Amino acid sequence: MPVHDGLNEVAVTVSKDGEVKKIVKKLQVRGSDPVYTVMLNDAETAQDIQKWTTSTVDLSSSVEHATYGSHSLKAVYRAGVKFPNIRLFDAGKGFPSADWSGYEAMEFDVYNEGETANFYVKFHQTNGKTDDTFIQYVRPNRAATIRIPLNEVNLDLTQMKGIELWMWQQAAPKTLYFDHFRFISKQ
Repeated sequence: MPVHDGLNEVAVTVSKDGEVKKIVKKLQVRGSDPVYTVMLNDAETAQDIQKWTTSTVDLSSSVEHATYGSHSLKAVYRAGVKFPNIRLFDAGKGFPSADWSGYEAMEFDVYNEGETANFYVKFHQTNGKTDDTFIQYVRPNRAATIRIPLNEVNLDLTQMKGIELWMWQQAAPKTLYFDHFRFISKQ
Protein backbone atom coordinates (compact mmCIF):
# COMPACT_ATOMS: atom_id res chain seq x y z
CA MET A 1 0.00 0.00 0.00
CA PRO A 2 1.56 3.33 -0.95
CA VAL A 3 2.08 5.82 1.88
CA HIS A 4 3.79 9.19 2.13
CA ASP A 5 5.55 11.08 4.90
CA GLY A 6 3.03 12.58 7.29
CA LEU A 7 -0.48 11.54 8.24
CA ASN A 8 -2.03 8.85 6.02
CA GLU A 9 -5.62 7.67 6.17
CA VAL A 10 -5.94 3.97 5.53
CA ALA A 11 -9.33 2.42 4.78
CA VAL A 12 -9.66 -1.12 6.15
CA THR A 13 -12.50 -3.37 5.08
CA VAL A 14 -13.22 -6.60 6.99
CA SER A 15 -15.87 -9.10 5.98
CA LYS A 16 -17.14 -12.22 7.70
CA ASP A 17 -20.23 -14.29 7.03
CA GLY A 18 -21.54 -11.68 4.59
CA GLU A 19 -21.17 -8.88 7.08
CA VAL A 20 -18.86 -6.00 6.00
CA LYS A 21 -17.28 -3.52 8.33
CA LYS A 22 -15.26 -0.52 7.11
CA ILE A 23 -13.01 1.55 9.32
CA VAL A 24 -10.52 4.30 8.62
CA LYS A 25 -7.24 4.22 10.51
CA LYS A 26 -4.78 7.07 10.66
CA LEU A 27 -1.17 6.13 10.14
CA GLN A 28 1.66 8.53 10.88
CA VAL A 29 4.70 7.89 8.65
CA ARG A 30 8.06 9.45 9.23
CA GLY A 31 10.68 8.89 6.58
CA SER A 32 14.34 8.91 7.33
CA ASP A 33 15.78 12.26 8.25
CA PRO A 34 17.23 13.91 5.18
CA VAL A 35 20.99 14.20 4.88
CA TYR A 36 22.13 17.76 5.37
CA THR A 37 25.42 19.56 5.51
CA VAL A 38 26.72 22.12 7.96
CA MET A 39 29.15 24.49 6.27
CA LEU A 40 32.39 25.03 8.17
CA ASN A 41 34.48 27.06 5.77
CA ASP A 42 34.13 27.83 2.08
CA ALA A 43 37.00 30.34 1.61
CA GLU A 44 34.70 32.93 0.06
CA THR A 45 35.68 35.86 2.29
CA ALA A 46 38.74 37.27 4.03
CA GLN A 47 37.08 36.26 7.32
CA ASP A 48 36.93 32.63 6.13
CA ILE A 49 40.67 32.68 5.42
CA GLN A 50 41.42 34.35 8.78
CA LYS A 51 39.70 31.53 10.68
CA TRP A 52 42.70 29.36 9.78
CA THR A 53 45.86 29.68 11.86
CA THR A 54 49.40 28.89 10.75
CA SER A 55 52.96 30.08 10.98
CA THR A 56 54.39 27.59 8.48
CA VAL A 57 52.03 27.77 5.48
CA ASP A 58 51.25 30.74 3.25
CA LEU A 59 47.46 31.11 2.95
CA SER A 60 45.51 33.17 0.47
CA SER A 61 42.21 33.29 -1.35
CA SER A 62 42.21 31.98 -4.92
CA VAL A 63 39.74 31.81 -7.79
CA GLU A 64 41.42 28.61 -8.96
CA HIS A 65 40.01 25.17 -8.17
CA ALA A 66 36.95 26.39 -6.25
CA THR A 67 34.33 23.69 -5.72
CA TYR A 68 31.78 25.71 -3.78
CA GLY A 69 31.28 29.35 -4.62
CA SER A 70 33.97 31.20 -6.54
CA HIS A 71 37.03 30.98 -4.23
CA SER A 72 39.25 28.37 -2.66
CA LEU A 73 41.87 28.43 0.09
CA LYS A 74 45.33 28.33 -1.49
CA ALA A 75 47.82 26.78 0.94
CA VAL A 76 51.51 26.82 0.10
CA TYR A 77 53.27 24.47 2.52
CA ARG A 78 56.79 25.89 2.87
CA ALA A 79 59.94 23.90 2.16
CA GLY A 80 62.38 23.10 4.95
CA VAL A 81 59.80 23.53 7.73
CA LYS A 82 59.15 20.74 10.21
CA PHE A 83 55.47 19.76 10.23
CA PRO A 84 53.99 22.66 8.19
CA ASN A 85 50.31 22.89 9.08
CA ILE A 86 47.07 24.85 8.99
CA ARG A 87 44.49 24.69 11.78
CA LEU A 88 40.79 25.38 12.00
CA PHE A 89 40.03 25.53 15.73
CA ASP A 90 37.54 26.54 18.38
CA ALA A 91 33.80 26.39 18.76
CA GLY A 92 32.22 29.67 17.75
CA LYS A 93 35.17 30.59 15.55
CA GLY A 94 36.06 27.66 13.31
CA PHE A 95 33.18 25.38 14.32
CA PRO A 96 29.60 26.03 15.43
CA SER A 97 30.06 23.81 18.52
CA ALA A 98 32.59 21.58 20.26
CA ASP A 99 30.01 18.75 20.11
CA TRP A 100 30.42 16.89 16.81
CA SER A 101 28.57 13.76 17.92
CA GLY A 102 25.53 14.58 15.77
CA TYR A 103 27.49 14.32 12.54
CA GLU A 104 28.39 11.29 10.49
CA ALA A 105 31.41 12.65 8.65
CA MET A 106 33.60 15.62 7.87
CA GLU A 107 34.23 16.34 4.20
CA PHE A 108 36.28 18.82 2.22
CA ASP A 109 37.62 19.22 -1.29
CA VAL A 110 41.28 19.50 -2.25
CA TYR A 111 43.18 20.05 -5.49
CA ASN A 112 46.86 19.18 -5.89
CA GLU A 113 48.67 21.05 -8.64
CA GLY A 114 52.07 19.34 -8.20
CA GLU A 115 53.67 15.98 -7.44
CA THR A 116 51.65 13.48 -5.41
CA ALA A 117 50.75 15.10 -2.11
CA ASN A 118 50.26 13.35 1.17
CA PHE A 119 49.00 15.13 4.24
CA TYR A 120 47.43 14.22 7.55
CA VAL A 121 44.09 15.30 8.95
CA LYS A 122 44.68 15.60 12.69
CA PHE A 123 41.73 15.93 15.08
CA HIS A 124 42.13 17.83 18.35
CA GLN A 125 40.03 17.44 21.49
CA THR A 126 39.55 20.32 23.95
CA ASN A 127 41.61 18.51 26.63
CA GLY A 128 44.69 18.26 24.36
CA LYS A 129 44.23 14.69 23.10
CA THR A 130 44.72 14.20 19.36
CA ASP A 131 44.17 11.62 16.63
CA ASP A 132 46.22 12.01 13.46
CA THR A 133 45.80 8.59 11.89
CA PHE A 134 44.07 9.97 8.79
CA ILE A 135 46.66 10.22 6.01
CA GLN A 136 45.41 11.47 2.64
CA TYR A 137 47.02 11.03 -0.80
CA VAL A 138 46.14 13.22 -3.77
CA ARG A 139 47.62 12.49 -7.18
CA PRO A 140 49.27 15.18 -9.32
CA ASN A 141 46.92 17.64 -11.01
CA ARG A 142 43.88 16.00 -9.45
CA ALA A 143 40.96 16.97 -7.28
CA ALA A 144 39.60 14.82 -4.47
CA THR A 145 36.83 14.95 -1.92
CA ILE A 146 38.14 13.85 1.45
CA ARG A 147 35.58 12.14 3.68
CA ILE A 148 36.43 11.11 7.22
CA PRO A 149 33.76 9.15 9.10
CA LEU A 150 33.69 10.69 12.56
CA ASN A 151 33.00 7.35 14.23
CA GLU A 152 36.57 6.44 13.25
CA VAL A 153 38.05 9.39 15.17
CA ASN A 154 39.40 8.01 18.43
CA LEU A 155 38.36 10.99 20.57
CA ASP A 156 35.35 12.18 22.54
CA LEU A 157 33.24 13.79 19.80
CA THR A 158 31.37 15.88 22.37
CA GLN A 159 34.56 17.80 23.24
CA MET A 160 36.25 18.69 19.96
CA LYS A 161 38.59 21.63 19.41
CA GLY A 162 39.25 21.37 15.68
CA ILE A 163 41.31 20.00 12.83
CA GLU A 164 44.84 20.42 11.55
CA LEU A 165 46.09 19.62 8.05
CA TRP A 166 49.82 18.89 8.26
CA MET A 167 52.65 17.40 6.21
CA TRP A 168 56.10 16.09 6.89
CA GLN A 169 58.96 18.47 6.07
CA GLN A 170 59.05 19.17 2.32
CA ALA A 171 62.16 19.60 0.13
CA ALA A 172 60.20 21.98 -2.13
CA PRO A 173 57.06 24.05 -1.50
CA LYS A 174 53.80 22.13 -1.93
CA THR A 175 50.64 23.94 -3.05
CA LEU A 176 47.16 22.61 -2.31
CA TYR A 177 43.78 24.28 -2.84
CA PHE A 178 41.12 23.51 -0.24
CA ASP A 179 37.41 24.27 -0.36
CA HIS A 180 33.98 23.38 1.02
CA PHE A 181 34.79 22.15 4.53
CA ARG A 182 31.57 20.67 5.92
CA PHE A 183 29.96 18.27 8.34
CA ILE A 184 27.56 15.65 6.98
CA SER A 185 24.58 14.78 9.18
CA LYS A 186 23.77 11.32 10.42
CA GLN A 187 21.08 9.65 8.37
